[in-house]
Amino acid sequence: MRGRSVWIASMVLLVQTWASAGDLPFTTDFEEGNLRGWSATGTAFAVQPTRGDNPTVRGHLEPVKQQGQYWIGSYEKYSGKRWQQAGDVQGDAPMGRLVSEQFTIPDGELSFLLGGGSGFRTRVVLYVINGAEEGIPALRASGQNSETMERVRWDLTPFAGKRGYLAVIDESADAWGHINVDDFRFSAIAPDAMQTGAGSDATAEAGEISVSAAASEPAGAQETGALLTPKVLRVKHGERAVFTYDAHDAASEILRAHQGNQKGYQYVFETKDMEPAKYYINLKVTDVKLQESRTASAVLYVEALPGQRVKVPEVAGKQKKAAMDLIEEAGLRVGTVEERFSSLEPGTVISQSPKPGTVMKSGSGVVNLVIAKAEPVVKPKPVVEPVVSSVIVPELVGMDQQEVAALLEDEGLRVGTVEEQESDLKPGTVLSQYPEAGTALKPGSTVNLVVAKAGPMRLEVSATVDYSDVTLQGAMTPRQENVEYRFDFGDGYQSGWQQPGLSLHRYAAPGDYRAVVEARVGEVIFKQDTTVRVLPWSYTLQLKADPSEKDGTVRLHATLTPSRDTVRYSFDFGDGDTPAVQQSGDATHRYSSGGMYRIDVRATIDGTEVKEHLFVTVPDQGVPPLLYGILGLLGLLGGGWYYGARQKPENPEELDSSNSAFPRGSAPWE
Repeated sequence: MRGRSVWIASMVLLVQTWASAGDLPFTTDFEEGNLRGWSATGTAFAVQPTRGDNPTVRGHLEPVKQQGQYWIGSYEKYSGKRWQQAGDVQGDAPMGRLVSEQFTIPDGELSFLLGGGSGFRTRVVLYVINGAEEGIPALRASGQNSETMERVRWDLTPFAGKRGYLAVIDESADAWGHINVDDFRFSAIAPDAMQTGAGSDATAEAGEISVSAAASEPAGAQETGALLTPKVLRVKHGERAVFTYDAHDAASEILRAHQGNQKGYQYVFETKDMEPAKYYINLKVTDVKLQESRTASAVLYVEALPGQRVKVPEVAGKQKKAAMDLIEEAGLRVGTVEERFSSLEPGTVISQSPKPGTVMKSGSGVVNLVIAKAEPVVKPKPVVEPVVSSVIVPELVGMDQQEVAALLEDEGLRVGTVEEQESDLKPGTVLSQYPEAGTALKPGSTVNLVVAKAGPMRLEVSATVDYSDVTLQGAMTPRQENVEYRFDFGDGYQSGWQQPGLSLHRYAAPGDYRAVVEARVGEVIFKQDTTVRVLPWSYTLQLKADPSEKDGTVRLHATLTPSRDTVRYSFDFGDGDTPAVQQSGDATHRYSSGGMYRIDVRATIDGTEVKEHLFVTVPDQGVPPLLYGILGLLGLLGGGWYYGARQKPENPEELDSSNSAFPRGSAPWE
């Protein structure tokens, strides 16, 4: 009995050395509130990362469900700065790219949260560096036309050990022309973990609990003196799974003392956050003084609920039995199993349908498999073919047709049939491929392509209005080089020909305006109009004063909302001094004698006048501050009564309807 030994308990899936998260040269969850290790081009990511659930703040019905506080959203215009307004947006018009620094691609899985537009022009891409030091797109994903982000998972095994980089791309100004991204996780760097507090004090430390789905039982699960019950546990998705640990003698007593549980320590898993699958769990208990360890193992089945939406697991390259187990453990059924002659090891899954990541209903979803079988031996001269490893088809969608041939040749594959399809993308861009990316093929096999061909050119126009300010933008589809644009805002103002397809303008009065955008491509001119509606706006004027207690100086600051460039201010300081009209809302005035003064300010803008006033008390020089404060208070009360009695109109209807406190016709400057 080692009654005073201190034991540390931890549950892990596999004995494995994980890399440090610091090995990556860029932030993966943006919780630093910046874009460390990422380079932004264009305007889409100028105000990033955004902070909080910005769509919900402005009343959107789809929550983002970001991880932490910060995330990437090319529609958003709020990053938590004091001068910004939560809920602000920049819209779908801005475009650009956010590119990470290069890194060595680890083995295992990359997962991340993704939302926004479903089109090709809003996407996340993993680029792999080839022999010519060029980035070749290997994996790509887009959103589902929803602000809510869902987790996307990529198998990095075919690219492990190569150099690469990530890119978040927004090349669309159409509806849903934006992208939401957050929380990049590499399984070989920071494995997904469920953590529960095990309690701690000065003598014992809580361990971490982590589980992951596995296709086969992990090594190192031999039991040595510890006990984990039950050995096999099946729960429905969303139910709580509880494993109890009892390591006999002193270790069990210490853990029970910390937890207050007479039957031993309980490890609790909330399966609502776990994918339906089979999980292997290892328990390791270590005596930190004697450096002795005990291990135990158990199996947890998280079963999908009937009709629950689950994702199809990736089984290409696995043996038939392991593949069928993964499919059934995900709550799906194995459909047809077709055998094909292949140089792969018999029983290896060549391809699957539907593809990995497809969402299906538990209990009714069916996954069909194509399984390798041994090729026949020619007699009477038996031929033993050399064992040839399979080739995983890379992601070709989005690449240029000329680049595809070189990439496939490097991978041991060839280009098959090439079909053209009209598209807004650059001619020669790959739109689709067959077989799909991730399919295992025999070296020398062909991959068929559908590529873009040029369609008819058209001019697309969009307008963004903020009070009387409008941003008018034109863009040619498909994208053209050396395009010049000209803008007519419908109020007599017209720009000259210019290269940027964007122009800013401020209207002098509310109303509906017919704005026209022209685009010149060579000798051909395209024209498109749109209606710009400028709504009536109202102004508010705020006046603040900062009096000095020493020399009778008062500093004033007038603020007009919304702010304008052509506003003119006029001040009346209440002592007979009225300065000239000025452009600034700041003024400084020194009073020659103490007393209480009414200060009036008038702002004139676009033929509209806005008034405001306030009272200030100026002390006489040499008067003690306390005595002055008492006199000032008495003066304010008495002066207010006296002024109100003199100015009270006989008829209440004579009161001015403006925000001035003067009766109509009694303002100092009137």
